[in-house]
Amino acid sequence: MVNATPDGLPVGQAVFREFAADQREVAHARAVVRATCDQWGVPLEVTDELTLLVSELVTNAILHAASAVRLALIAEQDAVRLEVHDDLATRPAARPVSEGTAGGRGLHIVEAVTSKWGVRRHGAGKCIWAEVPVRQPGGPAGG
Repeated sequence: MVNATPDGLPVGQAVFREFAADQREVAHARAVVRATCDQWGVPLEVTDELTLLVSELVTNAILHAASAVRLALIAEQDAVRLEVHDDLATRPAARPVSEGTAGGRGLHIVEAVTSKWGVRRHGAGKCIWAEVPVRQPGGPAGG
């Protein structure tokens, strides 16, 4: 049985998917996030933030790790946790961004959108995780 908070988030529910090391898979990862958030009743603003995060993190994992990417979405008490696992143990580092560059903004976006995020070792690779608070219209931010 799923425990729901007063605002309807199904605490303890999780979705797991694996994607090939192919940039076309990024669109599928975004679709999984949108469908899951819709099913869980996550507010649109939070869904948009999670979709942006998954796009950045899955893209980076595919580009740099060149491995399959595993995605987890977990409903917590007042946030949705996003995890992206890949097979490269190297920790990501934010790069300085200049106007003329097309890339290098991923971790800056993660920092701007999340309430907390981090990197941990996972097997031979790593997991980058991020939490986005679930805010109800007219209510305070969670966490």
